[in-house]
Amino acid sequence: MKKLMCVFLVLMLLFPYSAALADTQYYDYSSMSTTQLQKAAVNARTDAEATAIFQELLSRTSNSTTLDGRSLSASLTSSSLLNTYVRSNSVTTSSSSISVNYTVLAIIPSGASIYVGYIYPASTRTSGGSSLSSRSKGTYTKSFSGPFLPCGVRVQFKMTASSYNETKALKTYINLTGSSTKSFEITQSHVNANTINATISNVAIILIGSGSSFLLKWVVAPALTLSATAFSNPAMAVGQYYRITRTVSGSTLTITTRIWSSLSDYNNGAAAIGSSSSSFSIPTF
Repeated sequence: MKKLMCVFLVLMLLFPYSAALADTQYYDYSSMSTTQLQKAAVNARTDAEATAIFQELLSRTSNSTTLDGRSLSASLTSSSLLNTYVRSNSVTTSSSSISVNYTVLAIIPSGASIYVGYIYPASTRTSGGSSLSSRSKGTYTKSFSGPFLPCGVRVQFKMTASSYNETKALKTYINLTGSSTKSFEITQSHVNANTINATISNVAIILIGSGSSFLLKWVVAPALTLSATAFSNPAMAVGQYYRITRTVSGSTLTITTRIWSSLSDYNNGAAAIGSSSSSFSIPTF
């Protein structure tokens, strides 16, 4: 009886240790080919398993330094690593929204993060927005609401893990299209300020007058205002009728200003007393 009790106590003491071994199972995927590893990542069922596979994949990229003291090779291109874990199904964009439908193909391990979002050109000094994707396998949709800056926009995935960083562009477009016109009459306030502020379909422009010379500014972002060469027009006067048109062609924005002595003259088909155009290069990638 005493022997049985001793055996029982030994088993009781060993059980937590055995369970701990099971929880901290050691995974060695170093003998697998890259293709086999990518398939294994999709089939991983736990975070521990997913982490071990990811670490081995990471060790084969050219976008990392060292891992566990081993020298890294470039046997796996950086884009292939992100492609193992997430796939874009569709990207829908408009002036007021961005929607990305995507599939998480494999468990994203706790040591890595994948973001879905959008960015602006570095020249705008404005980053855009992003959101962490789900770590679980499945298909999801992430939407972002505008308005967006009147410039280039890039929708992308971004993956980070320790010293590893990777981005994948999903869609790049210019958030300005077509032509739009705004008309107004000059008031005493305009004359006193010697300035006209106008927003034409998401394009904020400023006309600064000095006698018959005008400077045209285009506000792209809070930290970026582009200026065009000064042009000549009749001096600003109360009652004048302005029509300002913005037109986009490729990556060029053109602002055209036409001036009549009065709204009545415009309605009666009289000739404009002033007309000028200035162009800007739209910030893009």
